[in-house]
Amino acid sequence: MGDSFDTTELAKAWDEIETIRNRLRDGKPLLTVQKSGTDSSIQECKANQDVLTPLLHRFFTSKLKLPDIGSLRHEIESLYLKANRTPSESEIDDDGWELRTMMRFVKRKANRGDFSKDSRQWYLNK
Repeated sequence: MGDSFDTTELAKAWDEIETIRNRLRDGKPLLTVQKSGTDSSIQECKANQDVLTPLLHRFFTSKLKLPDIGSLRHEIESLYLKANRTPSESEIDDDGWELRTMMRFVKRKANRGDFSKDSRQWYLNK
């Protein structure tokens, strides 16, 4: 069956990423949402790759199982608290569901073998 998605210390992993830590401490939201409809897009995933990277590593080890929304929300709230922010329940909820939507998008693209070259281009132009 495979392991379940482990969200343990996800907030700590996010807090160790300078771009995320600085964004939250500057009063900005966790995610840079660029939703163009009801589903995620390559551009949205690219804009949030710093937040997605620790999730995707865990996603792989859990054999592509999506995280439980309750534990994901707990880690998001912990991250905001680490940045001395008091998020609203709707902020936490929106971030959690948006992350799951992006992960579901990545999973669907991976299962179809429809990989984007956008991130590779980003690294080449860096």
